[in-house]
Amino acid sequence: MGEGASEKSRRLVDMGQKADLNADSAPFVYMPSVDAVDGVDYPVLLGDGCMLSIRTRELDNRIVDFALNQYVTRDYPANYSNQNQDVARIDCCHSRIHRHQFHRDRAQSPQEVIADLSQSPSQLEAELTIHSHYDECYLLMIDNWELYLERLEK
Repeated sequence: MGEGASEKSRRLVDMGQKADLNADSAPFVYMPSVDAVDGVDYPVLLGDGCMLSIRTRELDNRIVDFALNQYVTRDYPANYSNQNQDVARIDCCHSRIHRHQFHRDRAQSPQEVIADLSQSPSQLEAELTIHSHYDECYLLMIDNWELYLERLEK
């Protein structure tokens, strides 16, 4: 052995194998750009004591993040918790656009994935996917709020 060489055997790379460049690459994780600005942030009254909170973040005239949260207030007749209680929500966290359905015991149904942003080839493509799904998600919440409320009460 040469000077300074270790007694340990060294593991050398097998140069005869082709490297899989994507094997160890981490999946794309979507995060809204730091340049995104607050868009809308307001509640919509759906019915007696039932609200829809709408929040967006925007960049270059497109929605790049949103959360649509249906909840009942303390004033809702079947809300015995003395605080606001979530009913259903669609949001863009964890690199997915997905819907949550909550139940009276605060448990959740399995999330319904609407779009998987981790499959996007770029930040821009993920942003365009979010922007293109916003109207559909908004209409889902508006059109189905009574159904989501019934599911809460089961």
